[in-house]
Amino acid sequence: RRFRGYQNSSLNFIRAVFGPREAAVFSGSEDGKVYAWDTQSASPLAKLRGHTGPVFHTAWNDTQALLASCSDDGTVRTWRA
Repeated sequence: RRFRGYQNSSLNFIRAVFGPREAAVFSGSEDGKVYAWDTQSASPLAKLRGHTGPVFHTAWNDTQALLASCSDDGTVRTWRA
């Protein structure tokens, strides 16, 4: 599937991860947002705002139902499901 909406040039390495039960995909973006998509339909689920620089990585924790993201702005943010 192709997931659309996020920004990523060839200058930055942006990682995506699967979320709960692999039903969602989370990715950072050069626009400072974290994007979430439904894996079956590739439909956008959420656009999380909170960083002021490119978001390079996201990580999902099943035990705590928690998403973490880190950004070039020097911050790590956590998001509850």
